Amino acid sequence: YVIVMVFIGFHLSHGIWSMFQSMGLSHPRYTPAIKKFAAVFSWVLTAGFISVPIAVLTGLVR
Repeated sequence: YVIVMVFIGFHLSHGIWSMFQSMGLSHPRYTPAIKKFAAVFSWVLTAGFISVPIAVLTGLVR
């Protein structure tokens, strides 16, 4: 599950960046910020989904 979620995180990061590009909001000046936003947002979301099974396995949640 955790490994698959990491791959989904990569996919989501690329998808968010591509969404801005498809909507015509891609500009060389803003591309680094858009890529950083996509990466941070997707990894925060991925970490949240990964934290649930980790918490259960470590006994933090019953």
